[in-house]
Amino acid sequence: MQKDELLTKMRQGYAEFVAYLHTLTPEQHSVHTDAVGWTIKDHVMHAVVWEDSVWALLTGRSRAEVMGVDAALFDPLNVDGINAAVQAQTKDIPFDEVLRRLDAVHTRLLAHVESISETDINAPLVTYLPTASERYRQEPFYLYIAGNTYEHYEEHLPWLEAIARGDSADDDPTDKADLLSRMREGYDDFIAFVTPLDLTRVTIATDAAGWTIKDHVIHLAVWEDGVAALLNKGPRVATMGVDQAIWDRHELDEINAAIQQNNRYLSWGEVLRRFEAAHGRMMAALERLSWEDLHRPYGNFLPDDQADNEGRPILDYVMGDGYLHYAEHRPWIEAIQMTDPIDSLDTLVAYADKAWDYLRGYCESLTEAEATGATDAAGWTAKDHVMHLAVWTGGVTALLNKQDRNAAMGIDPAAWAARQYDLMNEQIRQRTHAVPWDEVKRRMAEAHQGLIAKARSLTWADLQKPYGAYMPAGQENSDGDPVFTRIAANTFWHYPEHIEWADTIIRGK
Repeated sequence: MQKDELLTKMRQGYAEFVAYLHTLTPEQHSVHTDAVGWTIKDHVMHAVVWEDSVWALLTGRSRAEVMGVDAALFDPLNVDGINAAVQAQTKDIPFDEVLRRLDAVHTRLLAHVESISETDINAPLVTYLPTASERYRQEPFYLYIAGNTYEHYEEHLPWLEAIARGDSADDDPTDKADLLSRMREGYDDFIAFVTPLDLTRVTIATDAAGWTIKDHVIHLAVWEDGVAALLNKGPRVATMGVDQAIWDRHELDEINAAIQQNNRYLSWGEVLRRFEAAHGRMMAALERLSWEDLHRPYGNFLPDDQADNEGRPILDYVMGDGYLHYAEHRPWIEAIQMTDPIDSLDTLVAYADKAWDYLRGYCESLTEAEATGATDAAGWTAKDHVMHLAVWTGGVTALLNKQDRNAAMGIDPAAWAARQYDLMNEQIRQRTHAVPWDEVKRRMAEAHQGLIAKARSLTWADLQKPYGAYMPAGQENSDGDPVFTRIAANTFWHYPEHIEWADTIIRGK
């Protein structure tokens, strides 16, 4: 990692953490506790002491002395013992003093990191900690810095928020039955929440980071599946589909971005199926393990040739990538909304292009055999669905050009006049069924790009004119909805719908 990048993350993480702490009332930071009796103040002091351990290693000092704990707790490393000792020794320190110490420790560490070289921060951990375990000896030291500064603040923030709400006393399950109940209820409640959501909202609307609701749900599925694999001593990283080099950099945002990119063109139905399967594997693994097993450290669950006794209890990962993870993402999902009604040409085109990116990516993910082989009961292939979209999209372009829409689409005038959509769609399918897959994809791209180019050539006022205003010359009238609704109905309301139907044909479900 570049030193400037590390320093920026340290400063930004600290500023955000302290800004949150200053929003708390005395009751929230010094009275409310979590299930083990820790206040927010205790959590902050814990962060202070571990951040000071970084400075200790960088300056060749004893971590035990700087952190103020018995050296015996470091040989072998007893993280729970260290944390308990720190909390017992510092729990009576006033909150203002805790904040002062946090600032002093952070400022001192920043100054030292600024004074050393990029080579120093990327040196292996063993350079500064000769007693480091085999598993961590060669990891770059910046990971230890990150893990005890901005990543540490981020790790504790959900716990602090729970304490501040006053609901954290119930955070930890009391036994295996309680855990299983929370896992089932958390999953069932979440699925009941997301399943009825509008398909276009799920697949097209995004948050500020560009994630759809579908992206959030597959993210949950992948992380849960990784822990399920771990509980079976399987390959967590490979199960999650993340490149090992990305994982080894320990940059959570980079890992999550890779998961989102790897899965962005899955259908909504496939995302839900994978989520259900991942949850099922997690529950099956939990049923097999005892309550005592779940309090064993993370390292115990690594494949046999990598196993050790290091890390937090595996229970933390089960909860964190299970029901607590669902609850964390729910408000973010709730905040993802479509602009309704569409209020500008830019919004209309942006949604249409997002839908096209989704459809294009989905099509490229299919083999020719998948696109052309399986059929539904009516004889439709996935290819037929894409060709259907191309024809209807092109029909809207014809409309905007004041051409005969049904003639451009090759539909029998009688069927068009009678609005017999099943018949019209079957006519399209029969006429185009023999078109090769590559040609279908080309026509679909041409149809979408042509429609967007035509829409861009018009003003928003033009697109708010009624459908009848775009009838061929001499047939214009004032009937119908604003014509922009035809663009919406044949792009971002249409593409996701047919992706689901096509995928159902391919997967046979």
